Amino acid sequence: MTNQKYKKKSGSKTGWLTKEIMKDLSDSYMEPYRHVQKLKSDELDPSTIRIFHHVEKYQRFYRIIFSKYVPMAYYYLLFDQVNQLLNQDIDQKHQSYNTNMFSAYQANAILGMIIEWHRQDFQQTAAEMNELLVEILNSHDHQ
Repeated sequence: MTNQKYKKKSGSKTGWLTKEIMKDLSDSYMEPYRHVQKLKSDELDPSTIRIFHHVEKYQRFYRIIFSKYVPMAYYYLLFDQVNQLLNQDIDQKHQSYNTNMFSAYQANAILGMIIEWHRQDFQQTAAEMNELLVEILNSHDHQ
């Protein structure tokens, strides 16, 4: 189920909230790009990452979304949003990849971290998650 389909099916209160959360998710994802001309993982300042702060801000929403009892449609709502952002972000070095597959891989990696954070009851702070993401990105780039 795409964002568009969900918004059409949702009620006005739910649709408004979802739209607000997805807007904040997009803004949070884009925050590191506001500080550099080109984003490089080995130069990424963890303090500029805002996606985990977004999750922390809407923690109640994410507790529901990632509940084992909620339909996968909500996961796809988030996946579509993150995937769309990543598709806009793919640079020249990844042109040889299938762009959709590459962005899907990355979107699931980010959502996987958020799900695991949820499963650990959000024990780490958003700042700690930022540090971990940068560590993971840099270890992947140097293998």
